[in-house]
Amino acid sequence: MVTILSSFIMPTRAESEISIVNQNSVRNIVNITPADLVDSAYQGRMVEFGIPSYGAFSRAAKSGRVDSQLLVKSGIQSGRLDPETINDQGYLNQVKSFLRHLDQD
Repeated sequence: MVTILSSFIMPTRAESEISIVNQNSVRNIVNITPADLVDSAYQGRMVEFGIPSYGAFSRAAKSGRVDSQLLVKSGIQSGRLDPETINDQGYLNQVKSFLRHLDQD
């Protein structure tokens, strides 16, 4: 009888451990500002996601090959942004504004 009860207790413990691991991975998201997202992409911190750096980044932004959606998706994939950021129109608009003004400073 004790053996039967042990087998029922173990899965519950394993499920709570999995839940804790999932909660910790969500807490590791940084959530950078739109300006920092554009700046980090410009500096080459997103080349692994196919985003060029420096002058090539500026040209890609001007031509529309790099846009706010792509940057936010890359930020999510890199753990710098919460996945819900892709639905935040205000955040996307701010990224778009920073992209438009890249070479105007």
